[in-house]
Amino acid sequence: MTGAKQIRFDNLPGWHREDHQKAYSAFHASASYLLDNPPKSHGDEVDIDALLACAQKALELGPELGADQARNFFEDHFELANLDEEGFVTGYFEPSFEGSRTQSADYPVPLHTRPNDLVMVTKDQDISHLSSETSFARKLDDNSLTYHVNRSEVMDGALDGQDLELVWLKNWVDAFVIHIQGSARIDLHDGSIMRVAFDGKSGHPYCSLGKRLIETGIFTKDTITMDKLVAYLRDQGQESLDLLRQNPSYIFFKEQKDLPLEYGPLAAAQIPLLPMRSLAIDRNCRTFGIPVWIETCLPQGKNALVPCKQLFFAHDTGSAIQGEARGDLFIGTGAEAGSFAGRIKQQARFTLFLPKRSR
Repeated sequence: MTGAKQIRFDNLPGWHREDHQKAYSAFHASASYLLDNPPKSHGDEVDIDALLACAQKALELGPELGADQARNFFEDHFELANLDEEGFVTGYFEPSFEGSRTQSADYPVPLHTRPNDLVMVTKDQDISHLSSETSFARKLDDNSLTYHVNRSEVMDGALDGQDLELVWLKNWVDAFVIHIQGSARIDLHDGSIMRVAFDGKSGHPYCSLGKRLIETGIFTKDTITMDKLVAYLRDQGQESLDLLRQNPSYIFFKEQKDLPLEYGPLAAAQIPLLPMRSLAIDRNCRTFGIPVWIETCLPQGKNALVPCKQLFFAHDTGSAIQGEARGDLFIGTGAEAGSFAGRIKQQARFTLFLPKRSR
């Protein structure tokens, strides 16, 4: 692992002020999922057996520990690796929209399930002709891989008639927000609630509409937020469709059942997201499941920033999350969480909690 140096817990800024009980409870909540779906070690060179041993120990200790016990759990089972480079964090959330299981004039826009010919790319497959971002691709009859349909083609009906519609929404902007966040809670018109989560993407490189609107002078880096971007798209009416077509990456979803309402959706690590504890990372650099200490400032009120120094857990990933010192904080569900998440664009420092290797 490059760009990291070992430090002591006594030298970790803010560690003594952390709510160690809540941090431990968050790790315990993920423990059984880690054991059921062991992650692969990536650039942080995590000893997976040691990580799973930490998860097993947490299950044996139970979901709640005293403050001192909880602090000792982390200090006894992990060692610290501080990343030298300056990092950056953003926020994401689980949006909530109205929808229907059946198409109608009020609900004309679908979210789609994954097509049968869309497969996850493995390391032994040649995708040199595709984007470096490609993690899913269409498998052809000769077993070669190519891009699947892009967003513009889907909007023109390329998936119609294939029985891939999972749920129907009011408009393409609602669908776009769900695609960006990778999950959603859908309030169905029959009064029930549906949870949907990421299940693959078309393989095309992601194009940020926010960056496009900054380049054209609609926003600046200082003025753009997710709320403002979505409001702008809604104000454009039919013209917003032309903007949406500029991002060719298209996301597919699956329904998630039996998730506790206090949790977010199931993350890429197959762990339910925990508000203000789960973190999306670059899965090429970080290993799912490890604790990550983040030192940053978060927005409060209209213009204020307040220090945040606490433990998050690498549960998720995302197309826009690239680099060793890059993270996306899961805030929660609904409009208020979305407004807060959209304002988070902060410099940060990262310290990895690496499980101590088996002796």
